[in-house]
Amino acid sequence: GTQFHPEKSAEWGMKILDNFCRLSR
Repeated sequence: GTQFHPEKSAEWGMKILDNFCRLSR
């Protein structure tokens, strides 16, 4: 199965948030 990596998940969250902030401008 697929293993869950908290670090990678957090990194993804930050990337998504960053993109979201850029789009919001």
